[in-house]
Amino acid sequence: DTYRAPARGITRYHTKSKTWEYFEAAQIIGLDNPQITTILPDSANIWFGTHRGLTRYNRKENRWFTYRDSRQWGRVTALARGHRRLWIGTQSGMAVLNLKDDALRLVKGSENFRITTLVTGPKNIWAGTRFGLYKCPREDIVWHPAQDPDNHTQRSIVALSVSQDKLWAATD
Repeated sequence: DTYRAPARGITRYHTKSKTWEYFEAAQIIGLDNPQITTILPDSANIWFGTHRGLTRYNRKENRWFTYRDSRQWGRVTALARGHRRLWIGTQSGMAVLNLKDDALRLVKGSENFRITTLVTGPKNIWAGTRFGLYKCPREDIVWHPAQDPDNHTQRSIVALSVSQDKLWAATD
Protein backbone atom coordinates (compact mmCIF):
# COMPACT_ATOMS: atom_id res chain seq x y z
CA ASP A 1 0.00 0.00 0.00
CA THR A 2 1.02 3.60 -0.56
CA TYR A 3 0.25 6.34 1.99
CA ARG A 4 -0.11 10.06 1.37
CA ALA A 5 -0.93 12.84 3.85
CA PRO A 6 -2.94 15.77 2.51
CA ALA A 7 -3.47 18.80 4.78
CA ARG A 8 -6.34 17.36 6.80
CA GLY A 9 -6.12 13.60 6.59
CA ILE A 10 -4.41 10.51 5.24
CA THR A 11 -4.96 8.82 1.90
CA ARG A 12 -4.08 5.17 1.30
CA TYR A 13 -3.82 3.59 -2.13
CA HIS A 14 -4.26 -0.18 -2.22
CA THR A 15 -1.85 -1.35 -4.91
CA LYS A 16 -3.51 -4.76 -5.34
CA SER A 17 -7.13 -3.60 -5.63
CA LYS A 18 -6.15 -0.24 -7.17
CA THR A 19 -8.54 1.60 -4.87
CA TRP A 20 -8.17 4.72 -2.73
CA GLU A 21 -9.18 5.10 0.90
CA TYR A 22 -9.31 8.45 2.71
CA PHE A 23 -9.12 8.91 6.48
CA GLU A 24 -10.40 12.31 7.67
CA ALA A 25 -8.05 13.51 10.42
CA ALA A 26 -10.90 14.62 12.70
CA GLN A 27 -12.30 11.06 12.56
CA ILE A 28 -9.05 9.32 13.57
CA ILE A 29 -9.04 8.74 17.32
CA GLY A 30 -5.42 8.90 18.43
CA LEU A 31 -4.19 11.23 15.68
CA ASP A 32 -3.72 14.41 17.70
CA ASN A 33 -2.47 16.59 14.86
CA PRO A 34 -3.64 16.43 11.23
CA GLN A 35 -0.56 18.22 9.89
CA ILE A 36 1.58 15.26 8.88
CA THR A 37 5.17 15.95 7.85
CA THR A 38 6.59 12.48 7.18
CA ILE A 39 5.45 8.85 6.83
CA LEU A 40 7.42 5.62 7.40
CA PRO A 41 5.83 2.17 7.03
CA ASP A 42 7.26 -1.03 8.49
CA SER A 43 5.90 -4.57 8.66
CA ALA A 44 3.58 -3.94 11.62
CA ASN A 45 3.00 -0.17 11.76
CA ILE A 46 2.75 3.03 9.80
CA TRP A 47 4.63 5.83 11.58
CA PHE A 48 3.53 9.45 11.10
CA GLY A 49 5.52 12.50 12.06
CA THR A 50 3.30 15.51 12.72
CA HIS A 51 3.69 19.15 13.67
CA ARG A 52 3.23 18.08 17.30
CA GLY A 53 5.01 14.75 17.60
CA LEU A 54 4.87 11.08 16.64
CA THR A 55 1.81 8.93 15.86
CA ARG A 56 1.67 5.21 15.10
CA TYR A 57 -0.99 3.25 13.26
CA ASN A 58 -0.93 -0.45 14.16
CA ARG A 59 -2.09 -2.31 11.04
CA LYS A 60 -3.04 -5.55 12.77
CA GLU A 61 -5.11 -3.92 15.52
CA ASN A 62 -6.39 -1.08 13.29
CA ARG A 63 -5.51 1.32 16.11
CA TRP A 64 -3.88 4.77 16.36
CA PHE A 65 -1.52 5.83 19.14
CA THR A 66 0.11 9.23 19.79
CA TYR A 67 3.36 9.42 21.76
CA ARG A 68 2.63 12.26 24.17
CA ASP A 69 6.29 12.61 25.24
CA SER A 70 7.27 13.43 21.66
CA ARG A 71 5.37 16.73 21.81
CA GLN A 72 8.16 18.38 23.80
CA TRP A 73 10.41 18.20 20.72
CA GLY A 74 7.83 19.77 18.40
CA ARG A 75 7.55 19.07 14.71
CA VAL A 76 8.81 15.71 13.50
CA THR A 77 10.86 16.32 10.35
CA ALA A 78 12.22 12.86 9.49
CA LEU A 79 11.90 9.17 10.42
CA ALA A 80 14.25 6.19 9.95
CA ARG A 81 14.03 2.59 11.10
CA GLY A 82 17.03 0.58 12.27
CA HIS A 83 16.88 -2.83 13.93
CA ARG A 84 14.79 -2.52 17.09
CA ARG A 85 14.62 1.27 17.02
CA LEU A 86 12.76 4.09 15.35
CA TRP A 87 14.87 7.22 14.88
CA ILE A 88 12.97 10.51 14.96
CA GLY A 89 14.29 13.77 13.57
CA THR A 90 12.64 16.87 15.02
CA GLN A 91 12.98 20.62 14.96
CA SER A 92 14.69 20.24 18.36
CA GLY A 93 17.09 17.35 17.81
CA MET A 94 16.93 13.62 17.34
CA ALA A 95 15.01 11.11 19.45
CA VAL A 96 14.99 7.33 19.49
CA LEU A 97 12.13 4.98 20.26
CA ASN A 98 13.14 1.54 21.50
CA LEU A 99 10.52 -0.65 19.84
CA LYS A 100 11.01 -3.56 22.24
CA ASP A 101 9.94 -1.65 25.37
CA ASP A 102 8.28 1.38 23.70
CA ALA A 103 10.69 3.77 25.49
CA LEU A 104 11.26 7.18 23.91
CA ARG A 105 14.26 9.42 24.63
CA LEU A 106 16.19 12.34 23.17
CA VAL A 107 19.66 11.70 21.73
CA LYS A 108 21.91 13.74 24.01
CA GLY A 109 23.78 16.56 22.30
CA SER A 110 21.36 16.83 19.39
CA GLU A 111 18.84 19.12 21.06
CA ASN A 112 20.19 22.32 19.43
CA PHE A 113 19.81 21.02 15.87
CA ARG A 114 16.84 20.92 13.52
CA ILE A 115 17.04 17.58 11.72
CA THR A 116 16.30 17.92 8.00
CA THR A 117 16.76 14.28 6.96
CA LEU A 118 17.63 10.86 8.42
CA VAL A 119 18.89 7.62 6.91
CA THR A 120 19.90 4.25 8.31
CA GLY A 121 23.34 2.95 7.38
CA PRO A 122 25.04 -0.36 8.19
CA LYS A 123 26.63 0.94 11.42
CA ASN A 124 25.21 4.44 11.95
CA ILE A 125 22.10 6.52 11.74
CA TRP A 126 22.98 9.59 9.67
CA ALA A 127 21.31 12.94 10.31
CA GLY A 128 21.36 16.01 8.10
CA THR A 129 21.06 19.48 9.63
CA ARG A 130 21.56 23.08 8.48
CA PHE A 131 24.97 22.88 10.14
CA GLY A 132 26.14 19.68 8.52
CA LEU A 133 26.14 15.92 8.79
CA TYR A 134 25.97 14.01 12.07
CA LYS A 135 26.09 10.33 12.89
CA CYS A 136 24.83 8.23 15.74
CA PRO A 137 26.11 4.66 16.16
CA ARG A 138 23.17 2.26 16.18
CA GLU A 139 24.05 0.75 19.55
CA ASP A 140 25.63 3.68 21.45
CA ILE A 141 23.06 6.43 20.80
CA VAL A 142 25.74 9.11 20.96
CA TRP A 143 25.66 12.14 18.64
CA HIS A 144 28.87 12.94 16.67
CA PRO A 145 29.62 15.35 13.83
CA ALA A 146 30.78 13.54 10.70
CA GLN A 147 34.05 14.97 9.45
CA ASP A 148 35.84 14.87 6.14
CA PRO A 149 39.12 16.59 5.17
CA ASP A 150 37.42 18.98 2.72
CA ASN A 151 34.64 20.05 5.14
CA HIS A 152 31.84 18.97 2.79
CA THR A 153 30.02 17.49 5.77
CA GLN A 154 29.79 20.91 7.43
CA ARG A 155 27.43 22.24 4.75
CA SER A 156 23.66 22.30 5.10
CA ILE A 157 22.36 18.78 4.36
CA VAL A 158 18.98 18.57 2.60
CA ALA A 159 18.76 14.88 1.65
CA LEU A 160 20.54 11.60 2.49
CA SER A 161 20.53 8.11 1.03
CA VAL A 162 22.48 4.90 1.63
CA SER A 163 23.11 2.60 -1.33
CA GLN A 164 25.50 -0.34 -1.48
CA ASP A 165 27.27 0.76 1.72
CA LYS A 166 27.80 4.28 0.38
CA LEU A 167 26.28 7.38 1.94
CA TRP A 168 25.00 10.02 -0.48
CA ALA A 169 24.36 13.56 0.78
CA ALA A 170 22.75 16.50 -1.00
CA THR A 171 23.96 19.85 0.28
CA ASP A 172 22.86 23.45 -0.10
